[in-house]
Amino acid sequence: MAPELFQEAAYSAKVDIYAFGVLLNEMLTRQRPFGDLAAPGEIRARVLEGGRPDLYRGQPSGAQSLVERCWAQSPADRPDLATIAAELTRLSGEC
Repeated sequence: MAPELFQEAAYSAKVDIYAFGVLLNEMLTRQRPFGDLAAPGEIRARVLEGGRPDLYRGQPSGAQSLVERCWAQSPADRPDLATIAAELTRLSGEC
């Protein structure tokens, strides 16, 4: 969940961008996000402190950058869907 959801603050569609970043990283790493944490409360605390799941270091730098921008702490710093689509299209041409 995006940090603003844990804080029960007002939120926008950018929560879905955050979730997409987590999911994209999960697909690249093939590992469950925060798999080292036992309790949901631990995950909440880590996310609110700015913690994120481990990144897959073998992925293209553009993919890593996209994941990191998608799960930015501030919703305003997350890309919009059109930017994500354009970057994924560009990255697919590099494979």
